[in-house]
Amino acid sequence: MPPTILTPNGDGLNDLFKLDLPFGIGSCASIMVFNRWGMKVFDSNGQNSGWDGRTTAGEKVPEGTYFYIIDVNGITKKGSLTLID
Repeated sequence: MPPTILTPNGDGLNDLFKLDLPFGIGSCASIMVFNRWGMKVFDSNGQNSGWDGRTTAGEKVPEGTYFYIIDVNGITKKGSLTLID
């Protein structure tokens, strides 16, 4: 189950929204994160995919609720998480 709160403040707790998958399974994983208006702010593929509260271009996003779509080998999970800076 993915976390529901992200606090990317560098304290080592909930700093990264990431899938912990066995080696090999995650190579077909993707994470997409959207803001409340449906604009994609992050997109990543592969075993080490993870979101740190920044856009794919490296810009910090504001606090708030974000929505994700995770796909692992064709199995899709959708949900939301709250970003607290």
